[in-house]
Amino acid sequence: MGNSSATGSSRAVRLSLCVGVVVLVLLVDAPALSGPHIAGPPAGSSALGARERAAFAGVPSPAPSDTRRGSSGAGTHPDCSRIAPSDLVPLRPAERNWNVYCSNLHGPTGSSGSSQYPQGFGIYNLAMTDDPYDGYVVLLGANGGSGRMNGTETWTFSNGLWTQIASPQSPESCVGSVMAYDDVDHYVLYLGGGNLAPGSNCTSAGQTWSYRAGLWTQLSPVSSPSARQGAALTNDSADGYLLLFGGISPACGTACNDTWTFVGGNWTQRHPVTSPSNRSGAGMAYDVWDGYVVLFGGSSYAGCTGPEQDALYCMDRDTWAYQAGIWTQLAPVGAVPPEPSDDGLVYDAAAQGAFYTVTDDNFSEGAEIWWTFQGGNWTNPSTNGRYAPTLPRNRFGEGLAYDYRDGYDVMYGGTGVGWGRLADTWAYQNGSWRNLTAASGFSASLSILPSSFDLGGSVTFTTAVFGATQTYSYAYSQLPAGCISGNLSSLFCTPSVSGTFYVTVTVRNATGSAVTASANVVIYPMLTIAEFTVDPSNVTLGSPAAFRVTTSGGGSGLQYSYGGLPNACAGETSAAFACTPTETGEFNVTVLVFDDFEATTATTSLNVSASTPTLPYPPLTIVAFFASPAVVTVGAMTVFEVFVQGGTLPDTFAYTGLPAGCVTVTVAELSCSPRVSGSSRTTVTVTDGAGTITSASTTLFVTPPSVTASTTPANPGPTWLQFGVGSAVTALVVAAVTFLVIRRGRPPSRAP
Repeated sequence: MGNSSATGSSRAVRLSLCVGVVVLVLLVDAPALSGPHIAGPPAGSSALGARERAAFAGVPSPAPSDTRRGSSGAGTHPDCSRIAPSDLVPLRPAERNWNVYCSNLHGPTGSSGSSQYPQGFGIYNLAMTDDPYDGYVVLLGANGGSGRMNGTETWTFSNGLWTQIASPQSPESCVGSVMAYDDVDHYVLYLGGGNLAPGSNCTSAGQTWSYRAGLWTQLSPVSSPSARQGAALTNDSADGYLLLFGGISPACGTACNDTWTFVGGNWTQRHPVTSPSNRSGAGMAYDVWDGYVVLFGGSSYAGCTGPEQDALYCMDRDTWAYQAGIWTQLAPVGAVPPEPSDDGLVYDAAAQGAFYTVTDDNFSEGAEIWWTFQGGNWTNPSTNGRYAPTLPRNRFGEGLAYDYRDGYDVMYGGTGVGWGRLADTWAYQNGSWRNLTAASGFSASLSILPSSFDLGGSVTFTTAVFGATQTYSYAYSQLPAGCISGNLSSLFCTPSVSGTFYVTVTVRNATGSAVTASANVVIYPMLTIAEFTVDPSNVTLGSPAAFRVTTSGGGSGLQYSYGGLPNACAGETSAAFACTPTETGEFNVTVLVFDDFEATTATTSLNVSASTPTLPYPPLTIVAFFASPAVVTVGAMTVFEVFVQGGTLPDTFAYTGLPAGCVTVTVAELSCSPRVSGSSRTTVTVTDGAGTITSASTTLFVTPPSVTASTTPANPGPTWLQFGVGSAVTALVVAAVTFLVIRRGRPPSRAP
């Protein structure tokens, strides 16, 4: 029994140990099943291994494991391709040294030094992230010195220094691009932005590229998200893929709310039951402490009715968590960050929480605003006051990444007041900022107000210097004609030429150290109205008239306002339009054309008259045509008379077959005296005002002077008898026609 008891007890102990080990393994490695964690220590996070939890608990970390890290050689160095951002907790010097090792192993070739750094990029067109495989922060931006919107400058940052590198090929840095480290495929992934901004024609819009060891490679995924601007992208270490959400794309109408994942070289669209609303510019990062992806802010561009929204720019102020394919809206206790659009959000491993910068605020000279997120709640540690040499100024579109090698958040560039390009680099660590721009310890930014205007206007170039209080000198280059450089921090002038100018200021301190800053200014030709016409300029009621304005010069987005238009035409605001007036009169119409900078006017005239009704005239008809008298002697007068009705005035008359002594005249009553005896067949042709033609004929008898009615011929025969009978018949016809017509001239129904 005793032996049996001892054996049973030993078995029970061994069984208990086995169960304990299994439970411990499950606690360590099993994925979380209860949804996002919103509070508490990271021990429940599936993204943290044993060393991570030990580090958070204050227990010394063991040496890197060969089996887990895939060590090279004696196990003193890690396999860089297997390091994930969530593994690099700077509280453990051993693991931070891994990142230094990878940086030394895969560091880029190229010149570097404390005096070299990116010279500032355009608006919202730089992408930046940490690259654990290579051991540095990598940045892609537009060419700073060219003034172009898109470009291919690749820079790396480590140990406080910038290094520019060259790759045999490179994507363009499109407006609103995104970039993140893929800790499954072990490279940096870049997704090109959109071509929504005027002047943007980025060849990499919507393309997918990878970056590793200084080389860019274009990928060819089977399916991809549509080209978009301002999407949110981060590595999701817990779920094993990159996560992308939202952005502005024509495919979505405006902003999207689609969810995509990337792993193994391919994109896959997910269809979660619940998602954040459509938005762009949201901040998103993998929160190692809480074990899920956190998303905050962005601009929805519609609605602005929810209590979590800022109505000024339709900015969303809601916080979401993503874990295991499920979006869950969180309910933070207390305040949340303001103005959350196009902002930066990264995980600060040293502070064990998400670090957030409010970037959509470059309209004032205030200091940068920053917040932190941990355990489901937001904290505001920033001073939110005016900027000082120890604080970065507020800005829009900067790059933000956590530098795992150096153990701090690094912020670069963006645009300041007046959209001047900033080229300063700052480190945030342990609650304070440090300016890392140059060894001289100072940096500068150039703002231009207004940054675009019409020729004839004035402009002010203002240089702000950040750093220790010193005496500085200023020199400006590439100024437009009409502006002369001076040793001034604020330069005012009136340019005499139009064009786009990339102005650079060089600032030197007393020791000769220099920094530069640049910004664009666009000067449009003077706005003029080349022509203002209306066609036709004379119309009748019910007929349309077309107005057209032709302009030259001026900025984009011209607007038009009209005065003096007739009824039914008022309220038009287009450069060309047609309308149908509903009132008569003489109208002097004035157009006011204006852009953001100036206005000019021109005038044209329109005459609107009452319409003339068209009468229903009957067809043109000759009622009667005869000669009176129809029998005359040679030398006696006769009158050819035409009676017409219908048709359109005026009428014209032409006679043919007249006897000798009669000449055609365009009259309705033609008088003449025949000079030759005999009979003649005369035809009259009548043409009315509409071109209608009709004709009729009559016979005139002219007798010799010796022939009279009382003379009896010696030998009366048929010829005399026929003449007598014909005369009698003609007289009867004339009498009948005269009775029917009643009077000479046109019938009463004929319009004058």
